Amino acid sequence: IYNPITDEFRQLSDTLNWARANHTATLLNDGTVLIVGGEDENGVVGIGGGSVEIFNPDTETFTQCSSCDLDTPRVHHTATLLSDGRVIVIGGTDGTTYLDTTEIYYPATQEFSPGPNLVNARQEHTATLLSDPNQSLLVAGGRNDSGILDTAEIYDGSNFTQTNKNLTAPRVRHTATPLPDSKVLIAGGEAGGIGVNTAELFE
Repeated sequence: IYNPITDEFRQLSDTLNWARANHTATLLNDGTVLIVGGEDENGVVGIGGGSVEIFNPDTETFTQCSSCDLDTPRVHHTATLLSDGRVIVIGGTDGTTYLDTTEIYYPATQEFSPGPNLVNARQEHTATLLSDPNQSLLVAGGRNDSGILDTAEIYDGSNFTQTNKNLTAPRVRHTATPLPDSKVLIAGGEAGGIGVNTAELFE
């Protein structure tokens, strides 16, 4: 735990139920953290079945969420908190196949339900909540069987629709940061094994 007042880190006495990498950790509205997916030290995806656990900052403990396993184990996905408190888990890979599926977590029941499919399967993309009235979600870049992607799509709360304009450069492992003026800054990443030093604005 990092304490900004003392500018110090303190190691927790409790540990994750499973060692994992390339997972997601999403802060929920009740202050707990939803930890989803990932791979173990051998690159095996789907630790512990759906591999979902919850961190409670009050008790500083990690608890396996036995009622909220994913339908599809996944790694290199995204998990984004929506305005209504749900979390949408998007894409990634199950270790063999690029995924176009999504799953939505409902905190009231601690369960996942299938969400709408992406237009394009992708992993190592970004998913950024926009500040428009519909609280849309921008999914950009990543990779699939076609290679590194320059496409983007929008989730409107019901379905995914491909945007009219592609990224100016295909990129994966980039960042996407929402700005106060409702634009999104997409920066860096990688393409063809080479680092990308360009940035662009989605507006």
